[in-house]
Amino acid sequence: MTQDPVILGFLGRALSFELSAVQQYLSLARLLQLRGMTEVGQRLRQEAQDEMEHADRIIGRMLALGVAPNASQLRSPRLDGSVTELLQHAAGL
Repeated sequence: MTQDPVILGFLGRALSFELSAVQQYLSLARLLQLRGMTEVGQRLRQEAQDEMEHADRIIGRMLALGVAPNASQLRSPRLDGSVTELLQHAAGL
């Protein structure tokens, strides 16, 4: 099967974005739970699960194309600022 490097690049980038979002949502969920905001933390855990499903589909497509999934450019989670700023940042992912 012919592998288009442009398509593979987009898939790798999409996988990096999805896994970065998972990392951000899980980190923020734990932080908010530590601050006593359990319901908001649970909602962010669900968002992380949704992003994992997206990542799973991308990985499946990459494997079907015969390439190893590679998400080498994960963004660091942002955990500084007010709760409102953190939620706005997470919504922008």
